[in-house]
Amino acid sequence: MLTLLAAVALLQEEGANYQHLKRIEWMIGSWGGQGKMAGVGDYEDEFVYEWTMRKNFIKGTYVIRAGGKIVWTDTGLIGWDADKKKIFGANFGMDGTIGWGHEEECGDAFYVVAGRTAGPVVREDFRFRVDRIDADHLRLTVEMKQDGRDTKHVQEYARKKVELPAAPENADARYHEKHLKRLEGLVGKWSGKGESPQGVFAIDYSFEWALNRNFIVKNVTATAMGQVAWSAVEWIGWDVDKRKIVAVTFGFDGSLSVAHATDAADALVLEGMARTTLKAAGGKLDVLIERKDGERWVTDRKIAAELRK
Repeated sequence: MLTLLAAVALLQEEGANYQHLKRIEWMIGSWGGQGKMAGVGDYEDEFVYEWTMRKNFIKGTYVIRAGGKIVWTDTGLIGWDADKKKIFGANFGMDGTIGWGHEEECGDAFYVVAGRTAGPVVREDFRFRVDRIDADHLRLTVEMKQDGRDTKHVQEYARKKVELPAAPENADARYHEKHLKRLEGLVGKWSGKGESPQGVFAIDYSFEWALNRNFIVKNVTATAMGQVAWSAVEWIGWDVDKRKIVAVTFGFDGSLSVAHATDAADALVLEGMARTTLKAAGGKLDVLIERKDGERWVTDRKIAAELRK
């Protein structure tokens, strides 16, 4: 967690990631298009790109409608990977799919992410390319390898006013709920206090099911002396490759972290750059956050919260 003075300074300026993302600022806005796709037929699709967390990330929300029904929706975040020094894209789909990739140089393309998506269907060599046609039009090209076959889809979009509806729940698409079911005791809103080497702070959590209960989204905000000291959004889902619960965290300082759950049965224990243990019982939530000191995990923060009615 940032010190209070550092956090206040951060809140007074654009995030550090903005300098890396501002060249694709033209993507910000709402866009609409239509087309025809195998297995779907005629469809209309809309997406919205918007700044979030002090312009450290671009959040994207995408919806496809066919026959008057929503047949697909996903949420993605675009940020800056400080280790690889590249723009990255992370995507969370309504069927539990998690997509991940980094920007590549590709001629005159303005934004290209090459990576992989993994869920009920695994898609290799996934390439998501956005080209700017003019101020009010863009072109999206999606290429991927699925079941050994190469596919390509190209579509143009125009700026339009979009009001994205909440996607209806589809019980038949709850592919990963069974893996997250043991975390259901976390779902709700919690408030409490924590202790760290920097002092005492107040904290608020919310955990809620998302995208057909294939994910749990955690929002956390810590405050000290009336100022936000830390906030983050975390997507908790199922890693089909590692066969483990995974948590992808986007911090308000532009940071990105990935952690996987251990086999602990009585708590959610996530190990990555830090180790976080969350245990909910009887309307109380205990959180222990540890950091590495050599080969040992040592306590960094302790938090006690209660479920809000």
